[in-house]
Amino acid sequence: MVAALLGCAATKLDEQVEITSSPIIDGELDGGDPAAVAVSFAGVAYCSGTLVAARVVVTAAHCIHQQVPDAVVLGWSLEEDAPQVGVLFAREAAGFDPTDFSDDIGVLVLEHDAPMAPVTLASGPIDEQMLLGARVRIVGFGSTHDGGDVRGKYQGWARVRAVDETTFSISPDPAQPCTGDSGGPALLTIDGVETLIGVTSSGDAACESFATETRVDAYLSFVLASVEASTRAAASVGQPCLSPDACRVGRCYAPSDAPSFPYCAGRCVEARDCPVGMECIEDAARGGECRYLPPSPGALGGTCSSSACESGLCVQRNDGPAICALRCLPGVSSCPVGTRCDSVVEPAGLSACVDVPAEDAPAGCGIARSGPRGPTGPWPVTLLILSGWLLRSRRPHRLRSTR
Repeated sequence: MVAALLGCAATKLDEQVEITSSPIIDGELDGGDPAAVAVSFAGVAYCSGTLVAARVVVTAAHCIHQQVPDAVVLGWSLEEDAPQVGVLFAREAAGFDPTDFSDDIGVLVLEHDAPMAPVTLASGPIDEQMLLGARVRIVGFGSTHDGGDVRGKYQGWARVRAVDETTFSISPDPAQPCTGDSGGPALLTIDGVETLIGVTSSGDAACESFATETRVDAYLSFVLASVEASTRAAASVGQPCLSPDACRVGRCYAPSDAPSFPYCAGRCVEARDCPVGMECIEDAARGGECRYLPPSPGALGGTCSSSACESGLCVQRNDGPAICALRCLPGVSSCPVGTRCDSVVEPAGLSACVDVPAEDAPAGCGIARSGPRGPTGPWPVTLLILSGWLLRSRRPHRLRSTR
């Protein structure tokens, strides 16, 4: 069939398995799904993706981690004359880990609008019980049952067999993802509308038993932030930016506590030179610069709106302001130090890692503001994370089919 995996991957819901190229089961050529695209570099299509806005494609982070694609291919074939749109830059989810494929989702911003309608995104978190056992449609440009050249788009059906807070696992029903389908969509009809719910991430070596999909609803704000920024020709100080040349003045600055949510930082002498909510921070290398004090917009613990969290989740707890938090499953998930898995008011029915109330904290201990990942404390900001920005301009190349 369709979806495929790239290189070696470790699944989150199943044992670690080496991923190799292999035939797929019971897929069929797809003459529809114009929003499903192939991801290409130097004329070779090697992954799949989904158009979710006029200039934004969602794909797997591992498809852009070491190689920035220069184009996406539109239509249904991978012939040399297939239409394509150049990629302006690529962006991984900040927590992507290539050793276990956690947070395996990324976005591509295109050089200009794609000439087709995008796929519908979920409006908010999807109930795990709705996903479990659901039959989903998967689409991609990956290896087929005959193992030959892939010259078109394939689609098929699979069944959700397990769900956690950021991924779900599928098994053949009768189709199964395989090499080249990484980044492609898993689609489910919700309230009568086919909706993007998953991004193909990894699977078993033979492409026969299972595959892991990254839940798009768990990273909705990460995706929507790119959609919002892609519509803005130039940003002002304090506004989000996604490329070095996006700011009218100043620079596109990635704060250490929310590297996936850069904003325009501008020069200043004192606080009144900065927009409301920002401070004039003295930087040894740059002098005074208008920046947000921690927690930065999008960082864990920071106040938020529905589309402004690096963690993908903005929650309302009790009567306080909405804050960015990590999603969790009570009795199953581990939360960062200083937080616990607790129910929230909004979104209804969800649990999140929230600060432990002061009265419940151990005597003599402060409440640690959690970092973006991990049960052992704040998540370190490393060169690996910052390199994931991959903000490079590219020119489109002519395309040839993958093998």
